[in-house]
This record gives sequence, structure tokens and C-alpha cells, in this order.
Amino acid sequence: FGFGGNNLLMAKRMFDGEIKVKDRTKKGLYISSARSYIFNQLLSKRVFFNNWDHLVEGDVPIFNGKSRPIDPDALNTERERFDLTLCHPTGPLWGSGDLISSGDVAEMEQTVADETADFCKGLQERGLKQERRALRLFAEGFEWKFINEATLQLQFSLVSGGYATSVIRELAKLR
Repeated sequence: FGFGGNNLLMAKRMFDGEIKVKDRTKKGLYISSARSYIFNQLLSKRVFFNNWDHLVEGDVPIFNGKSRPIDPDALNTERERFDLTLCHPTGPLWGSGDLISSGDVAEMEQTVADETADFCKGLQERGLKQERRALRLFAEGFEWKFINEATLQLQFSLVSGGYATSVIRELAKLR
């Protein structure tokens, strides 16, 4: 989110009309930061309720490495695949359109949207469409070795949209 969360501050200022951002790269960064922040808030709630890593009623699953969710009506037929880590629960990447989750999941997602209403509104006004992203990811081909006493080298690959910084944050206490 930038140094000290500055990208989120700039996104809010841009959405509020306080500033005009002409640089497409910066504008995209601010928009992505706001969208990721909303997603992370939902993921934090799911972690708190200990249901981020398994499908619950109302979830919208997605196959590993894919961008299109599985039809929620097919959820029961996909549970076996989910157990084999081939499909994952998702959270919203905010934009225009209705949530496709239902029940408690939709309620939780709407609560997060209400708590981040300024960002949600700004994203909708910029024409972004509602999308979904997996709540969990797996690091494939994970290898590690110490280069010297102070340097640990990690090697792994992630599906598109996965963040190495998220994996590292879960593995280590960084100073």
C-alpha cells in the first residue's frame, strides 16, 4: 500500500476529487491499492472466523489459477476437488455489479463494503467490474537455502495474482 499506506491515502484523495491523477501508472496503482485493501479486509475477517481456507455455505469457489468462479449452484459437486486443493473460496475484488456470494458470506462481504464505502464507490465510479480472487494460494516448487548467516534465499512460484510478499509475511518475522 506504499510507504506508510500512502497509496491508500492518494486513492482516497483521488476518489474524493481532491486531486486529479494524470499519470496512468500512478492512477492504476492507487486503484489497485484500494481494491486490494477491501479484499484484505474481507480476508482478515475470514481468518478471524477461521473459515478462510475452506468452503462454507454461500461461498463462490474458483479453480486454482483461474479467474472465473465456479457456479455457486455447483458447489456440492466441487467439494471433492476443493479438498484436493484444486479449488478455493473467493473474496470480491470490488467494482460495479452484485455480489454473487450468498448467505453469511455475502453478509460478511457487504459489511466490509459498508466499512470501506468510500473506496467501493470510487472503484465503481471508475467503471471497474465486480470480480473474485481466491482467498488462499499455494506456493509451488518451494525451495530454500541459506546463502550466508544473514541471507535466506527462497524460491517458489505462484498463480497469477498471487503475491510473494504475502507468502513471505506468513513464513517469517521481518525486521
